[in-house]
Amino acid sequence: MTARTALIPGGTHGIGRAVATTLAAAGWRVVVCHRGRTPAAPFDRTAGEVHTLVCDVTEGPQRDVLVRATLARVGSVDALVHAVGPFSRGPWESHGVDAWRAAFEGNVTPLVDLCDRLVPAMRARRFGRVVSFAMAGVEHLAPRPTVAPYSAAKAAVLAFTRALAQTCAGDGVTANCVSPGVIDTGGLDAALVARLVAQVPAGRAGTSDEAAAVVRFLLGDEAAYVNGANVPVAGAWGMGSR
Repeated sequence: MTARTALIPGGTHGIGRAVATTLAAAGWRVVVCHRGRTPAAPFDRTAGEVHTLVCDVTEGPQRDVLVRATLARVGSVDALVHAVGPFSRGPWESHGVDAWRAAFEGNVTPLVDLCDRLVPAMRARRFGRVVSFAMAGVEHLAPRPTVAPYSAAKAAVLAFTRALAQTCAGDGVTANCVSPGVIDTGGLDAALVARLVAQVPAGRAGTSDEAAAVVRFLLGDEAAYVNGANVPVAGAWGMGSR
């Protein structure tokens, strides 16, 4: 059987990197991309096939280059895992229009555009998987005043993903969201992580590997009937109870 292929924008760091590593180890051919602002650590080539490209997916012309380069490397894309999710923190009133625009252009626009470019071929082949990342509590529109633009953008991601699921379900394509809570990827200040963990019913931060395991399930044949779902990976945080 020919190995399936996955494109993972944002796949060189954090959860996206864990997804790429997990899929490669399972026999997938993986293409990851990053902005190139900081060097990406090399992947262990003995663990599977991972191709790394430099692309800022917030730029439309670069998305075109990314798709063409990906198809040249692996021939087709069976799964899109959109792991790009830039955000900024601060009181809602400190976020001007530019911050709101950047949140949507970073989290929503690339997802929609890449789906426009890749999903038609998935539908024609009668198989495809799209996994996007929202955030814990987004389904309930839980208030997140310190990340208001990001929270709103993630609500849009969930809405789009579910619209995609309903549109493509009859063609063998699934679209689902994974909604991380407090995940310690090393990108947040330790003191902030400690304050957030105090609010998590599970009493700890999650790991990138735990989120990657959920993505791996959603991409598999065993999840063919899971469509339009939003799966929190949050230790019961963000459910509105505390």
